[in-house]
Amino acid sequence: MTTTEEPLRHLGTPEDAEWFRVMLKEIGETQSSLARLMERNGDDRKAATILRNIQRMANGEARVSGEMRVILTMISRAQKKRAKAAAVSGAPDEPKLLLPCDLIQDSDRLSGQNQTGRGQILPQMPDR
Repeated sequence: MTTTEEPLRHLGTPEDAEWFRVMLKEIGETQSSLARLMERNGDDRKAATILRNIQRMANGEARVSGEMRVILTMISRAQKKRAKAAAVSGAPDEPKLLLPCDLIQDSDRLSGQNQTGRGQILPQMPDR
């Protein structure tokens, strides 16, 4: 096989680009918001470089990397899991902020004592 006959592995396919766009829509992200998300979560490339790479994937000019597939799949699964848990509990579909008082053991909450031994009324914890 000569070099001209070898597949160009750096080029994307229309199927990859379609999958990428469908996943972005499914998780509710735009190309720009995904780039910002990646930058906030530790991608050390320049923001413009991240965005350009995402745009190239969405257009089929670059292949969708395995890492990007994992990122999008994990976000999608986490959203589905959160929605399912919210549907079961009847809670709104927003992430719950975990406060330090949520971490106090049941015995402390029932006795009205916090870890310092002072009597204090603590907020009721919702059933999980």
